[in-house]
Amino acid sequence: MSLLILFIVSLTLLLSADSNEYNFRLESQIQSPAAPVKVLANLDGLSQISSDEFLSERFFTELHVANIDSNFLEGSLSGMYNSAQYFVFDDIIVAEGDTAHFQEGSKFLFGSGVSFNVYGTLKAIGTESDSIIFDRYGDERWHGFSFENVSDETMLKYVRISGSQKEFGGGIYLKDSSPTLSHVQISDNIAELFDGGGLFLNGSSPKLEHLVIANNSANNGGGIYMQSSDPTLTDVKIIDNTANYGGGLSLSNSNPILESCQILSNDAENGGGVYLEFSSPSMIDVNVLDNIADYYGGGMYLEFSNPFLNQVEVRGSTAGYGGGGMFLDGSNPSMTNIIIIANESSSGGGMYLEFSNPTLMHVDVLDNIADYGGGISLNSSLPELISVSISDNKANDDGGGIFLFSSDPVLTNVTIANNSANDDGGGLYLRLSNPTLINSIIFGNSLENISLFSEEDPLISYSNIQRGWEGVGNIDEDPIFIEPLSGDYSLDINSPCIDAGTADLNEDGIEDITGYSGSAPDMGAHEYFQSMDYAVGDVTMNGVIDILDVVRLVAIIMGSYSFSQDELLLADLNDDMIVDILDIVMLVQIIIF
Repeated sequence: MSLLILFIVSLTLLLSADSNEYNFRLESQIQSPAAPVKVLANLDGLSQISSDEFLSERFFTELHVANIDSNFLEGSLSGMYNSAQYFVFDDIIVAEGDTAHFQEGSKFLFGSGVSFNVYGTLKAIGTESDSIIFDRYGDERWHGFSFENVSDETMLKYVRISGSQKEFGGGIYLKDSSPTLSHVQISDNIAELFDGGGLFLNGSSPKLEHLVIANNSANNGGGIYMQSSDPTLTDVKIIDNTANYGGGLSLSNSNPILESCQILSNDAENGGGVYLEFSSPSMIDVNVLDNIADYYGGGMYLEFSNPFLNQVEVRGSTAGYGGGGMFLDGSNPSMTNIIIIANESSSGGGMYLEFSNPTLMHVDVLDNIADYGGGISLNSSLPELISVSISDNKANDDGGGIFLFSSDPVLTNVTIANNSANDDGGGLYLRLSNPTLINSIIFGNSLENISLFSEEDPLISYSNIQRGWEGVGNIDEDPIFIEPLSGDYSLDINSPCIDAGTADLNEDGIEDITGYSGSAPDMGAHEYFQSMDYAVGDVTMNGVIDILDVVRLVAIIMGSYSFSQDELLLADLNDDMIVDILDIVMLVQIIIF
């Protein structure tokens, strides 16, 4: 006859209103082993009871708590894992050739020092309303993910990864792997000794889209660190991360593509937002805002790197020593359609260039502050500035607009206006430097527009220099800007700078500038558009934007149509000074929509 033992104890009911979990202390009754059992040990030393029964032989593998399946996982994983709460206290692995599927709504809680290693295929696919969570259990941190040689079918979607810590790749370490990460949040992870607080890419080129990388820390790359990797990042937000180098993002020998990304409020000793080393990424439509560097490169630090930057804004960043917005060391980036605004540093509030020869085209440098070189500071550098506006910057000492030391830049169609310096060179301060200025405007700077340290001899021609400067084609007249008090340094229709420049920059009889309106290029950064009767895109100038404009634009690109300067300006829809397939795409969109 079976023996029935009744053991009744008092219980305390703890109700969690958020999770609807009912927790008890040493609860309920123990019956004979042949019957279903209702007692289980909780992980915090208490016990739990469920409204559901479970068999005693499944005690350590499947637990039902508040109608949510809870499972202990260890060892090798494969197959489908239903929506549940899982506890992981030993390393788990997806082996080469295996595939593991995690359903939406699952939550994985890892014990101290536990790793999740993937060598096969992992598909953790949640939904916007029911994500998948990987986090620590209790106060101790787990060791995060490691992906090595995983299949390209590996995907994490609508996933959150938090609470991990290891030597490198705090949240995720990728080696020779190119999975897809979409709608993933990687937050509150630590690389305790080396690189990649949130994410470390080693020889990997994953597709990263709609990510949030926040509150991670490391030595290099508090948010993301890349080594020999070329991923694509789209709509990635890198926020509030910290490191010694590259608070948000750090690259070494890597050439990723970043589109529509934001790098915000990160902190580092060097490269508060971004640190590049021997890397040439493409950054398109990227905001680098409110980052901090203790020493150099508040927004970005470039070391022997040649990135392509287009439609990038660097704003509100600070550096203790040099390059509040950007610090360049031995780097030659291509920068087009850039705004560098409201940054601050001891030297080079907007930019500091050292042994660097970048090309800046259609760049605005404004409202930056430094002791030397409020807008830009140059040291032993030969940059080329084309259609650049440097305005409303301030130097506490010298060089409100630009401070030049041992540098000979070429400035073509540059406006340097309304900058100030407390000592010398409100517009330009030259020390052992002989720049070349063509088709430019230097006006309204204080205390002086151009200040020479000793016997510097800049070559200035076809430019409007307040208080005059000797040179061919130079004038000294009010440029008549549209609205300088609000930062609009475009030329008014009555400006003497219109058609006052030259297209033959080297005086060889051949025009070097072709994309101008009127009889000659204008002085200053902003060409006055004289075809005001026609909308951009009306290449045929018939008052209608239609398929005929597409035909004309194709003919211009193919070289089968001899176009005027006005037609060229109307054809340059994206205003990048190049008429190409991108302008066709924009024109077609205008016609369709």
